[in-house]
Amino acid sequence: MLVIIRYGLLATLLCICSWTDWKRRTISLPVLGIFAVGGLVLQIAEDNVSSWNFCLAFCPGILCLIVSAITGQALGYGDSCLILCLGAFVSIEEIFSVCKTAVFLCGIAAVVLVVGFHRKRKDTIPF
Repeated sequence: MLVIIRYGLLATLLCICSWTDWKRRTISLPVLGIFAVGGLVLQIAEDNVSSWNFCLAFCPGILCLIVSAITGQALGYGDSCLILCLGAFVSIEEIFSVCKTAVFLCGIAAVVLVVGFHRKRKDTIPF
């Protein structure tokens, strides 16, 4: 039952962050904080906190924050914080799967915007 709640909360987080990133070009850090705490509480309730995989799940987010700092936010801090927040919900394998899916969907959105809506290749879309 807790797994269903965890994935439902995660889906809600991703939908809220996607919508706000698309509309406002920003991700709300208080929303991320609330969801991170919720994910940690659910992980503690499932007794997953002591495992090595739980600690590894935060590594992609930390790596993305470092990349954001080095590249001058080519990958935004909000996106990096979102990936860090995902570590509170899912394993490292699932984080990589979510990121691969996000890159794929961004590619499809870019093609649709360029072909269907006559956007320029230089236009940006949120990750």
